[in-house]
Amino acid sequence: MRRIIIIFLISIILFYLVIGIFGSYLYFIILDSDKDKKFIKVKNDKIVIFAAHQDDGVIMAGGYAMQTIKKGGSVHIVYIFDGETGNGRNRNIVRMNESFKAWKLAGVEKGNILFLDYDQYYGLIDEKEIKSCINDVTDILKKTNFDIIFIPLYEGGHYQHDITNYVVSRAYLRNGMKCKLYECPEYNAYYSIKDTPGKILSLLSKFIPFYEYDSPPSFAAPEKTIGEIGSGNGNRLYLDMSDDELKLKRKMLTIFKSQDVKGLLNLYGYKDSYQIYTDYDYSKPPFDYENSLARVVNNLKTVPVLRSILWWLFGKTKPRHPDPDFMITRIEMTD
Repeated sequence: MRRIIIIFLISIILFYLVIGIFGSYLYFIILDSDKDKKFIKVKNDKIVIFAAHQDDGVIMAGGYAMQTIKKGGSVHIVYIFDGETGNGRNRNIVRMNESFKAWKLAGVEKGNILFLDYDQYYGLIDEKEIKSCINDVTDILKKTNFDIIFIPLYEGGHYQHDITNYVVSRAYLRNGMKCKLYECPEYNAYYSIKDTPGKILSLLSKFIPFYEYDSPPSFAAPEKTIGEIGSGNGNRLYLDMSDDELKLKRKMLTIFKSQDVKGLLNLYGYKDSYQIYTDYDYSKPPFDYENSLARVVNNLKTVPVLRSILWWLFGKTKPRHPDPDFMITRIEMTD
């Protein structure tokens, strides 16, 4: 019995030693990557945030919005999915009022917030409805000469985030617009030691008692190079926010009481980050799903004895979508 206890204790010590060494390695990768971050400068521009759902707008570019208003610019918000679930185009009044209250804290007027009222669960699954929404967005973009457009990142975390990216980018490109188009990450199942060390460290921290590491939203693929290959000009941008600005963004998130406020703060209560849009082949997933950890985890979740622990460790590893068998986003449209 004593021998078993000794072996058990040695195993525990070795386990946490490995976690400690690997965790330290990941932490140094995070610190090193922070040195190379490029920070965006906010001007008195006219910006528009196309968000899938009400809390998404604050998550995506809440910091940029408040700084734009301070600079004398104007901020417009367009919500794609605010219709009540399964209730056609009837607006969800609770979520609408939450968005008004949240954006009021940043100085955004009600008149600058627009709702398209697509169903917040079943919306934009049908190709005909997607094309109709592209026309809606085109009309909005033609009416106002925006300097910057923000959209959700094409990342495979939520189908409606991905389709919002598709709809707005199609309207943007088809109309030959020249303003800046930025994507904003929220959540996805892309895991990489090199590209998402924070997410890996967050997983490891779950095994450490009384310790928790929450990673800011991460991108769903390696950074792309803008311009000449090897020039070092990546397409990622970050916003420097003061402590007061970050507190305000977090306060805005607490307004969305119809959602999991604690989860919003833990997952999204961070400084803004963006990616310069470079277009996609939307018939393909946002990352190499076939060779991804997400695919392995999704397959293992079908094993009853493993399902609970994998949900505890990874959470959701496939996009939110009405079809339970929808594993990763692919958007295929006919001309």
